[in-house]
Amino acid sequence: MQKVKLGGIEGLIAAGLLVLIGVGFAMNQLDPPSISETEIAHAVLETPRDVLIEKRGTFYVPAYAGIRFGEGGSTLKLAVTLSIRNTSDSQTLILEKIDYFDSQGELVRSELSSPAALKPRSAVEFFVAERDMRGGLGAHFVIQWAGTSKISEPVVEALMLGGVGNNSYSFVSVGRPLERN
Repeated sequence: MQKVKLGGIEGLIAAGLLVLIGVGFAMNQLDPPSISETEIAHAVLETPRDVLIEKRGTFYVPAYAGIRFGEGGSTLKLAVTLSIRNTSDSQTLILEKIDYFDSQGELVRSELSSPAALKPRSAVEFFVAERDMRGGLGAHFVIQWAGTSKISEPVVEALMLGGVGNNSYSFVSVGRPLERN
């Protein structure tokens, strides 16, 4: 095998192409793994089959993938972390569905492939990268949960974080309970 030495302009072009290919590959990786068993194994249990479900709820959580700033012509891209916390000290919270929607109400992705049980007093989080603008300015999550009659409602919030220049911005959006059809 013969080694090829690139110098001058050819070397710069080759290096530039490698950087562009790497950036293009990274930009296409918009969907980080949904629920990672290794990352949240401490919080998630196998969904119990013998639990009598007596209480169900649905939360709507605004998740701003971007916001307008300045004269309204620019969009500040934001990373979003959805946090779901089981507030019960003794009951398991069953997460039935966690879906992420765009501004037009179209499903962008489902975070769960099947229901998951959250241990008492534990939490899980889901992340939407700053570069992932598929949700648009009206992005939101819809979370369906269930439990026994003794379980308290979970706390569901989205934390948005982004920056321009030396300025960083962050805010929290609190989930709002919906009537379940």
